Amino acid sequence: MKELNLPTGETVSFSFKITDEGYLLGGNNTIGEDEFGSLKIARDNGGKILFGSSFLEREMDSIIKQYFLGSLSCPDDRFPLFEETILQGALSFNSKKDIIHQIAHIRKALKKKDKSSLQMNLKKMMVWRNAFAHGHVMYDSSDGCFVEYYTSNTQALILDDHYWLNVEKTYGNCLELLKTLKDSL
Repeated sequence: MKELNLPTGETVSFSFKITDEGYLLGGNNTIGEDEFGSLKIARDNGGKILFGSSFLEREMDSIIKQYFLGSLSCPDDRFPLFEETILQGALSFNSKKDIIHQIAHIRKALKKKDKSSLQMNLKKMMVWRNAFAHGHVMYDSSDGCFVEYYTSNTQALILDDHYWLNVEKTYGNCLELLKTLKDSL
């Protein structure tokens, strides 16, 4: 299969520290293979966040559909209509997150702490998805890779190992709690 080669428009910035006398203080102000490699990993990981968030949304769709329509042995014409007009058309990720919270509350499927955790983590995934979908991945010689995006005002996330580990943990928590909720239906 062909791997796409599309221009992505990397943005590279340099941070310079200047003494009071006007002299440039040390530091590596070059961009080499390591830095461009970091940008590629950040873009690739951002794509995984987009696909992972889509998977979480499909899981939420499945729970909502099962809650409202049940699990019919022979799906009828209600399923496609519900999916196309409600789940894929009328409801945003945020709305689905809120419905999932209500279902968990009504079904008493999750402990209070787990319901809060699921809401918080789904919100994080939504913010991260939007950051990579609408923001710009950049490299700064001082801070390394970051994604800059707008939500109420300009925000930036430093894309270091701590961040990526937090993404994995958050995503895993969402999957685990959505599975628990789905199993309760």
